Order: sequence, then structure tokens, then C-alpha cells
Amino acid sequence: MIQTHQWMPQPSAPVRPDKRILVIAAALAMICAVALALLITRRNAPGPGNSQQEIVTALRDQPATTVQVGWFDPAGSSITGGFTVTADGIASGKIADPVSGTAHYAASHGDVAVRGDAAWWSRRAPDQVTSVQKHWVTPATNPFPMDVPAALGPAGLADTVEHILAGGTPTATDDTFRGRPVTGFERDGWTALLSDRKIVWLGGPVTRTAPIKPVVSSFKIKTGFRYALSPVAVPEPPYVSITVPPTPDAGAAARSTREAVAKILPPVTEATPAAGQATTASPAQAALIPKLPAFETRINATNCSGATCSWTVTVTNVGDATGEASVLATASPGMPTRTIPVGKLKPGQSHTTPPMTFANPAPSIPGKNTQVPLTFTADVYSPQLNGPSPAAEQRLRNRNLDPATSNTLSGLDPTQYATALKALDVMSRRPGFNPAQVMSGVENAITQGALPELQALISSGRPENPQDLPQKLKNLTFEIDPDPAGTQPAAEQIGYRREIQFAAQTIRTDPTARVLLDGAERVGGRNYKVDVLIRKNGSQRSRDVAIQIKTVSSDRLASNLKTALKQLNGRSGIDPAIGAPESAPPGSTRVALIYLEPAAWSMHAMGRADLEWVLGRRSRNEVLKDWCFNGKAQADEVVIVNQAGTHRWTRDQMNTLLRVDGLCA
Repeated sequence: MIQTHQWMPQPSAPVRPDKRILVIAAALAMICAVALALLITRRNAPGPGNSQQEIVTALRDQPATTVQVGWFDPAGSSITGGFTVTADGIASGKIADPVSGTAHYAASHGDVAVRGDAAWWSRRAPDQVTSVQKHWVTPATNPFPMDVPAALGPAGLADTVEHILAGGTPTATDDTFRGRPVTGFERDGWTALLSDRKIVWLGGPVTRTAPIKPVVSSFKIKTGFRYALSPVAVPEPPYVSITVPPTPDAGAAARSTREAVAKILPPVTEATPAAGQATTASPAQAALIPKLPAFETRINATNCSGATCSWTVTVTNVGDATGEASVLATASPGMPTRTIPVGKLKPGQSHTTPPMTFANPAPSIPGKNTQVPLTFTADVYSPQLNGPSPAAEQRLRNRNLDPATSNTLSGLDPTQYATALKALDVMSRRPGFNPAQVMSGVENAITQGALPELQALISSGRPENPQDLPQKLKNLTFEIDPDPAGTQPAAEQIGYRREIQFAAQTIRTDPTARVLLDGAERVGGRNYKVDVLIRKNGSQRSRDVAIQIKTVSSDRLASNLKTALKQLNGRSGIDPAIGAPESAPPGSTRVALIYLEPAAWSMHAMGRADLEWVLGRRSRNEVLKDWCFNGKAQADEVVIVNQAGTHRWTRDQMNTLLRVDGLCA
């Protein structure tokens, strides 16, 4: 609810009026009140011409800007960043991915360096994780999908704000932004919010004609737009949301930023490299190729005419690091797979196995020469490359899943290769799996930057339906947010990225939770289904938590919340997968989880009080119709996640917010 006292003018100390002007003062009271109200109403709305230019000039003259940025590409990437950028283009900050993965960022006069953890690099360079993690590195491409120093510094922000204000249209809004009244301007899909003649938020689609241009990013996402379906198929570009919080001392922020960045990227002098070249403090990413062993094999076999056949295998380390090797040797028909240790080999060193013998498999027919074709196979297992045991790879080959046939898997850093092997193993354990779909799902998780989520799900052993993961991993875009009155997406076009992320985050933060991801739960002869069903320790169904997730990429917060409420309570259409409407299992805790993405306008960055105004005032009547249905509240909790954090409302708090009485309360 709006806290009007936060911005109402404070009364001054009482003064006894002079008796001679008492009547005049009383007569003017109403006029003054009206004038004061007009002043309060208009103080945040910049007028044309000079007023707008004053806002832009003041921003351009700042020594530094501090911003919180959300980047959202419907094709699959969601990245946040907090940066301080000086007027001369020096920047520092932190980049974060959903679930896990963070990197510190520094930029100075054309040079950029990052220091990312393993999860952050696994999304961007899964072949180099071991060598680049936790080091300051000059990345091969932009670590953030925007030119941070150019777009987010005082001059860059001023240019964008000027672009919006100069040709923009004032937008009427009763919303507040983090407790402050605002005035909005809109131009070509871009919006700027002003409060007290200062920019507090701006955002819009990132296209070639936008005031902020996209750059080539290191995020491992396939290029190309994902298409929305409502009301007609149109490309959905990435969106950016930029919050500009107050900077009490911009001069101090500029000084501390320069000092911090100078320790990472020394200022360019005659003794240091020119812009764009790596410094000794941040070696180039391309130079940090992991030093690993690599093995080649040569099969030494000849035609076998005696009762016993014999062959050997020569192994050579053609890599640039010492490594252990074992040969997995098979002769078919005649000799099942044997594991022959070779030992440690230095780069360039070779070793030949002892002779491996087996009975001649050709049938013995007196008086006749018989022949049988033999196939010799020799694979090399190395713990430095293939994990602690060769058993996993062998199991996969027995299931017609050979990791060696995948170029995507073969190029992975050993730490990420182990995750991929585990995923293939877990998703192919149940009868009826499709080898091609399992392999494709894991490969898509790698190319779409979802290895941290895959690792969290697989390593825990706590997804209850791992056999369904390949289908989810195939669609790692974000959920389409269509107009409820428009064409709805087909099942195979729905993105599952937020579902995967939420399930992985739940497992990471709750060591006892098990998750059923978009799977059916049968109770009392009927199927029930929600996006994610969380099982707590114990068998009581009352401990289950049913989550219905919505990704909001528009201003349709209310309609998405209403849809989630309907789905939690079996009031949506029939889901062909279960032959019944989606619904939370009886006795479970029902939660509507809403993600407000950067394309959700300023709601992406609103605080709790602002969101309560939207839900409890602006959209109250619309939400109430589906919150209180047949005398029953339709959820036990509503959760909204945006740039400002995670906001929760219990059933009682929602009843209070919506001013509910009667049975629902």
C-alpha cells in the first residue's frame, strides 16, 4: 500500500499569526492548499525544453553513475549486473547469473577483465573452466551483453535519457517506484521514469535502432530471436532494465572505482600494452588453454590362424600434460572388453600393452578352412579426462550412448565432462528412454549455458522424474507470455528455463527436498500436475509444496497471476499429458511464483510497496475475481521475484492486501 507520508511535505514549527492578518490568512488557506497541491503534483514532471535539458545536463556532469542492470533475452539468457562507471569510462562491478555463477568486472580505456567462478565460466567457456576460473582474465568477448563503460556511464545514460525525453510522450501513471512518485516518458518502446527531476529507471528493447545497442556476448546462447505468438508472430528482442539509485557522493564513488580498477588493469603508459591488449594482471582468455593429456592409440593385430589369437595396443600421449591411461580393449567376436592399465605417460611418451590373447573364434570344421571377421576396438580411459572410473562411459556405450561421438561433449573441460556423463547416465536408467533425445538434451544444456542447473539437478539424485529432463532441456528458452485473449503456444513451444532454474535452486538450498518437475502425481485415481512439486522429508502429503511458475515479459502481472491461480486449482483447460486440468495435489501448499523480467516495464525493479500498489490498488478488482473463488482463497502463498529481490505474501497477507472479507478471509 502507498505510504503517502514518505513524500508529503513536513509542516514547519507553528507560528502565531498576527491578529491584523488573521482573516486574510484564513481566507487564503484554501487557495494556498490548492496551490500547494498543484506544486506537489507537478514537481516531478519536467516541463518541455529547458527542464528536460537540465535533467540531462545534470546527469552528464556527474563524476560517476551507479546502476543495477537486468538483461533478459527470451531465447534463454537472463543476466544481472551492478556497476559503477566514471565519467572517463572506468568501470567496476559484479555480474550474476540465475541459480549460480558470478564474476567481478573491471574496465579501463578499452581493456576489460573478469574474475569468474566455475559456474559462471561453465556457461561461457565450458572447455576452459579449470584454467580460467578465479583468475582475472581478459575475456575473448564481452562478459556482459552491453558496452558497460559506453552505455552506463554519465554520458551514455544521459544520451539515452535525452533520446527518450526529446521525442517521448509523457505517460500517466499512479505507480510509485521504490516508494517515490514518478513521471514517465515513452519513446519507441523505451521508458524513462523521473522523480524529483532525476532519472530513477529506464528500460526497453535492445535493437539496432535502440539508444542502447547489443554487443557480442560470451554467453553461450544460440543466436536469433524467439518468436512470440500474440497477437501475431513477431520477433522478441532482448530487453534491458536499468535502475539508477541515488549516489550520495558520486565523486567518492569515482575515486574508489579508479583505485580498484587500477590494481587490475594498470593505466596505459609506454611501458604497458595498448588498449585491447592483455596486461600482465589479466592474461587473455585465449592464452589460458588447459594443459591436459591427450591420447592416441594404435592397434597391433594380424590375421589369426592358430588356436589362440593375440594382439596389443600402443598408447601415445600427444597432449601437453602428464596423464594416466588405461586401455579398454575389445575383440568381437572372441574377447569381451578388458581394462589394461598403461600407467602415467608424459607428453610424447608411448607404451604398448602386454599381449592380449583369446581363443580363435572361427568354428573348427575338419577338412575345411573357416574365416570369421574380427573387429578390434581400443578406447583410452584417463581419470584426468574421463572422471574417476571408466564404468560410466562403458555403461553408456552399452545403452547406445557413446560420448565419443559427440563433438559438444568431447570439447568440454574435464570437470564439465564429468557432469555431462552423470547426466547421460541418470537420464538413461529407466526403460524406454530415447538415446538421441537424451544426448540432444545434454548437448543443448551445454550450448544454452545451463550446465550449473544440470549439475545441481543430477548430482543431488533428487529429481523424481529424471527421465523427463531431456524434453525440458530441449526447450531452454523462457516461458512465452502471451495475451490471455490471443493465440496460446503449443506445448512444444513453451520454454522451461525458469522451471529448470527454480528446481535446481530448490535442490541447492534445501538438502532434503525432492522435486517432481512438470510431472504427474496420481492421488485417489486422478492425475495432478503443477510446474514443480517439492517434496519435503517425510511421507505426509501436507509437506508437499506445489509451485505454478509464470514468467512475465509484459505489463500483464495480474493476468499471469490469475492464470497461475486457476492452474493451481484445476480451473484451466485439460492438459493432454495427464487427461485432466493442471492442479495441485490435495493437501499440498499452493504457491504462485511470478518472475518479473526486464520486459515487464518498471515492475522488474519495483520494491514491495510498489508491487502492493499494483496488486492491491490498480489491479485489485481483476485479481480478486480469481483470488477468492467459491469462497476459498486460491493459493497459500504468492511469491514475486524481480531485480529488487524476492517478495512473499501469505494467504492472510494477500487477503489484507486485496481487502477480502467473508469466507476467503
